[in-house]
Amino acid sequence: MSITQASGQDTAGAEGVARLGAGRVPAAAGPAAGGNPLDVPLWQNAGQREPTANLTLRVRAHLDRRLARQVFELNEHGWRTSKVEIIEMLLYEMDDEVNNDLVARLSSFRSNAPRHAI
Repeated sequence: MSITQASGQDTAGAEGVARLGAGRVPAAAGPAAGGNPLDVPLWQNAGQREPTANLTLRVRAHLDRRLARQVFELNEHGWRTSKVEIIEMLLYEMDDEVNNDLVARLSSFRSNAPRHAI
């Protein structure tokens, strides 16, 4: 993904915009447009003063290196971020409830990338 800064605002290349812009809710569906306030993505309702919790993760080393490399690249292009911010963003993108898609993805993941103990 190419990353640039234009007019002092962060922007991503076309493929990055397509990936990053693919949210669960169209922008016009929020309360300002007369939509259901419950249709607004959770991260838009997150308070900066919300208490935090420790989430201890043990991941495969190559995944940690991959995430660190992406954080470094983003920082090099002016997107000040961290592993924690990216993981939190990905958690917000998850559906609120367990569904068949999640179960199928988990099953596939376990078959293709088994861990020594779960």
